[in-house]
Amino acid sequence: MRARDIDHAIGAPLLWGLGRLRARRRLPERPVRVGLLKTRAIGDAILASVLTKAIRSRWPDSHVTLFADESTRAIAPMLPCIDEVIGVSATRPWRSVWPMRRTGLDLLFDLGSWPRIDALLAVASGTRFCVGFETAGQHRHYAYDLTVTHKSDVHEVENYLSLLEAVAPGLILDRLPSLSPSQRFEETAGRLSVLDFSRRFVVFHPWAGGSNPAAREWPAENWLELGRRVLGVGLAIAVSGGPADADASARLCERLAAGPDDAVVCLAGLARMADMYWVLARAEAVVSVQTGTMHLAAAVGAPVIGLHGPTNPKRWGPLGPRATAIGPVGTGCGFLDLGFEYEGQPGDCMARISVGVVWEALRGQLAVPAPIDVWPAGGI
Repeated sequence: MRARDIDHAIGAPLLWGLGRLRARRRLPERPVRVGLLKTRAIGDAILASVLTKAIRSRWPDSHVTLFADESTRAIAPMLPCIDEVIGVSATRPWRSVWPMRRTGLDLLFDLGSWPRIDALLAVASGTRFCVGFETAGQHRHYAYDLTVTHKSDVHEVENYLSLLEAVAPGLILDRLPSLSPSQRFEETAGRLSVLDFSRRFVVFHPWAGGSNPAAREWPAENWLELGRRVLGVGLAIAVSGGPADADASARLCERLAAGPDDAVVCLAGLARMADMYWVLARAEAVVSVQTGTMHLAAAVGAPVIGLHGPTNPKRWGPLGPRATAIGPVGTGCGFLDLGFEYEGQPGDCMARISVGVVWEALRGQLAVPAPIDVWPAGGI
């Protein structure tokens, strides 16, 4: 059985039983210790920055704790208005309960949309009041003190903000994610001596994560063709990725640097998350598949072009002052909601995005950094 199936098979009945036994409680009038639980997906954690800012706006004197797993802890130091980060584990939940309970939370927001283990951790945290999503078909909402409908037809940022609006209506909310650097630019420039920051460069991020990543990646030949056009106008290219992408990135960089004067730098496995803040902030533009790096680029204010095939940008697109979303021609794509609904869906969505469309968008960003939205007629 897949981990998601085990999570459903065990977690759903447990939460149903807890919901039958557990009385609903009232929201504290002035919550002092506020927590957010976010496991899985760096991109989602970046989007959650809108919620951390809004919480601080609503309760300026509150102490805000982020409960994050190994993946989301990578971005935690850059999230605004976070006073404390405590590690949790979805795979070893018994090790997470006591660290959560001893914080003495008044209010906890569970940001998970489908994992039942997150909902179980939220209920076991000992918080005085717990808010979480009721997501269609996921059977995870039974034991919360307050449930909010998770919507599939709005951007995930709107879902996150709806959690706070349910307990504190009427706030004026900033809907653009933002981050603060966790290290100085000089530290990044020193660590990444392979990248000449004095030269104009474009970042390529070809690699996706999560469930079925290959379905969200653009064909290598398209990256090569786009790279030839970028190099042809005198710009350098930096290819980013995580440690797991190092080998694939090295092969792509070798193919991109076909000529002796082609400036191509491979950052996969070298650049930490704190480094990527400054790499993206100083890039002329960023072209990325839909992943955490795309959301990071948008949050730092970089000119970013997000490539969307199975993902609909109305749900998962980059949100920033210079953000562009490009989708495929034809119909049937943009079907992902929670991130795993691939069965019976088209497998060629990313291949339907033409190099010409991406190049024109990139040229527009380089010349006039203004937001555009490209989603061909007939697409979802």
